[in-house]
Amino acid sequence: IEEAFERAARAQKGGNLRTANTLYRSILKAQPNHVDANHNFGILSYSQGDFLLAVEHVEKAISMNFGSNGSLGFPYVRHQLTTVLLKCSKS
Repeated sequence: IEEAFERAARAQKGGNLRTANTLYRSILKAQPNHVDANHNFGILSYSQGDFLLAVEHVEKAISMNFGSNGSLGFPYVRHQLTTVLLKCSKS
């Protein structure tokens, strides 16, 4: 799972969004509570205009207290969710 997550994150960062999307979906199918995959998939979904899916996954990351691994941290995720919700309200 972690190797797939690293590949997905690299693909997302490199702009290969189709590969990232496929990998995140596979990870979340196998491990639905993978905090970082939920967060990154939410951000990916947001960037692709799927705001409802973005909110679902970012909220899930927040509810699992994202940041326990020290990567981005809870305040960043809360900011991302607020951004998504504001974008949704304008759509």
